Amino acid sequence: DGDLCPTNKPIPQVTAILLDRTDPLTPLQAQDARNFLLNAVRTAGQFSEIHVYSVGSIKERLLNRDLRICHPGSPANANIWDTPITRVRQNFEKFEKGVQAFFDIQVGGGVEDHSPIFESIKSVASSSFSNADDALKQLIIVSDGIQHSQDLSHYKHSKAPNVCIRYERKTVLKTMITGQSSEDGEDSHGSATVQTVKNTILVPVKIPCPTNQSVEPFRTLTYDNAAQSLGTKLHAALTDVKTTWLYVRRDKKDIQGGKHIAFWENFISRNGGTLDRVKSLSE
Repeated sequence: DGDLCPTNKPIPQVTAILLDRTDPLTPLQAQDARNFLLNAVRTAGQFSEIHVYSVGSIKERLLNRDLRICHPGSPANANIWDTPITRVRQNFEKFEKGVQAFFDIQVGGGVEDHSPIFESIKSVASSSFSNADDALKQLIIVSDGIQHSQDLSHYKHSKAPNVCIRYERKTVLKTMITGQSSEDGEDSHGSATVQTVKNTILVPVKIPCPTNQSVEPFRTLTYDNAAQSLGTKLHAALTDVKTTWLYVRRDKKDIQGGKHIAFWENFISRNGGTLDRVKSLSE
């Protein structure tokens, strides 16, 4: 088969890789990601399936697979009584060159207006894991984790770190006209007096935040908050899926960090999976 996948053997493992190409990676981040992914697919067991997807919209249909290929097995572990060693070497070389060329081109990112990450994870889980009950299930995500779609945006829940509010006292003058009323209810203008009264009010003024003021990142959005508004839209078929997240660092300290990662850890665990490892890809 062209994808090296056997048709008459059980699949021991499915490794799905989701590439977030909605923003570019730095050259260092891209190389670190390629090295990690290449090692992950090379060390997968024989006949394991590797699926690769890119983050994208699923409004009209599920994500298309960018790559499907199976690990043919290392020549060092080949059973020469089952398959000729020459064929084993040829298949392994095809596998190595194929994934290397693919990652060289695809890992690096691009520029998109939206980043529907949780929607893409749902699509990957449905396509790769829903019929793999007896196989080990692994998900590798390469992303900054900054969700931005019509249903949910992390940008809308971050706090601007450079603007603070200070209330200043301001004196305002208020003019009052007082007078006596006649017996028939009409004002007696002849006895009216004019008074000027001073009032002090508090006026909000925007100022730069002090440099020593700590800003709590990602302070307004938790998974529970999102679940209350989105409900079943956050459901994904991640039961028994072990996830590794290559966390692409951006200049977004008001969003990224421990609480941001906790959002995704909750998303995965509430859907039956585990976030086994988070590896930062620093700029």
